Amino acid sequence: MESIGAKLQGLREEQGLSVEQVARDTHITRRYIEALESEDFDTFPGESYLLGFLRTYAEYLGLDSQEIVNLYRNIKLQEQPPPIDELIVRRRSGPVVLTVFLILLIGGVAFGLYYLIDTGVIRFSRPDAGTELVVPTASVYAFESGILERRFQQYDAVEIPVHDATYTVMFARIEDAVTIETQYGSHAIDERSEMVVDINNDGRGDIRILVREIVRGAEPPAVVVRFDRTIESPVGVGVPESAEPDPVPEAVGSTNRPDRVRDTVVLFESPARRAVPVSLRFDAPAMFRYETDGEGRSEAYYESGQTASSVFEESIRFWVSNAGSVTMQVQRPDGTDVAVSLGAPGAATAGFLTWTESDRVQRLELRPMY
Repeated sequence: MESIGAKLQGLREEQGLSVEQVARDTHITRRYIEALESEDFDTFPGESYLLGFLRTYAEYLGLDSQEIVNLYRNIKLQEQPPPIDELIVRRRSGPVVLTVFLILLIGGVAFGLYYLIDTGVIRFSRPDAGTELVVPTASVYAFESGILERRFQQYDAVEIPVHDATYTVMFARIEDAVTIETQYGSHAIDERSEMVVDINNDGRGDIRILVREIVRGAEPPAVVVRFDRTIESPVGVGVPESAEPDPVPEAVGSTNRPDRVRDTVVLFESPARRAVPVSLRFDAPAMFRYETDGEGRSEAYYESGQTASSVFEESIRFWVSNAGSVTMQVQRPDGTDVAVSLGAPGAATAGFLTWTESDRVQRLELRPMY
């Protein structure tokens, strides 16, 4: 029987392809490519994923994927013991009568089964010739800016450009911890923990990965993760802020990127300060975190179509992973709403709404945080 692994490896080498190149082009991690070539099929989490990767790799090399899958199934069939060996009781010697009785018994059972199948009493359902094994789908996301935060499913992947090459990070396993795989190895990250990962194997950290939440009970398994190209720890991650509101409402922090500089915006004026209702509508998935009047932080992941609301007396701080996905409405004293734009799609942004006083007039302002 022809070896699948030898066939794949030989054709790859004939085409002058390295394992790294195949991994980049097919989005199959190096570990699984090497497992296919060495026929280490137990490495895969399930046969459906093995067959999916096998089809993809075969088509990439220009092979007939169905022929390769049939070859794999024939190999698995040959590894199983023949059923007749389990039915026949082997004895060194025995009476001739017992031997004849066993032969007649087996013949009778075989004839009975043939009769029942031929008459349609017993039916075996067979898959159609064109039926394909359904392989769980996985998505590949492009890391195009400084931050990417969203919900990922098991086997999803993120393509991250580093210098002149693009590398893939795959969510190989989501359980009590999240196992990610790159072309050079795997890493396990606990929930609410972060890790700086070297994805191009040059000895330097390339991307910071923060596991915000493992979504319990999701099928397929899912997780909310933040990818951040900034290697320094982001301000405020895991560090509680002061419960007291800032006495001077100024922009928090600073930025050296001109494209991120934003001005303070006056939303409306009022003779006196009052409670301000705020409503949010999410048009795309996003992580949203906010703190109302310095009384503790709330954080949740929102899907497209979901809404949220809050009311504050003095100020509300907020952070959103996908600014363009959120429509914010701030209610004026007369009951009408002011629409607030938080930023561009895919951009992470932070800011706060706060009351200020100018010439004895109260102003509600939107101020940036960096």
